[in-house]
Amino acid sequence: PRPANMFILFRVALSKFLRERYEKLTRSQISKIVGNKWAMLSNREKEYWKAKADMFKILHAIAHPGYKYSPSHGKPKSNPK
Repeated sequence: PRPANMFILFRVALSKFLRERYEKLTRSQISKIVGNKWAMLSNREKEYWKAKADMFKILHAIAHPGYKYSPSHGKPKSNPK
C-alpha cells in the first residue's frame, strides 16, 4: 500500500478521537466533521501533519525499496452474483 498522506493521517487520528468520545456518530457524520476541521486548520497546523506524512513516506521507502505507485485504471471490476 501507499504511504498515508497528511490528510489521511489527520483523518485517522481525529476519527479515532471522535469514535471514542461520541459513540453514536455515523461514518458520514465523522467524515463531515473531519473535512470541516481540516478546512479550518491553519497552515502551521497542516505543517505538523505534512511532517508526519513525510516521515511515513521515508519509513515506507525504507521498508519497500523500489516501490512505485502505479494505479490500475481501466481494470474491469468483478461482478459477484
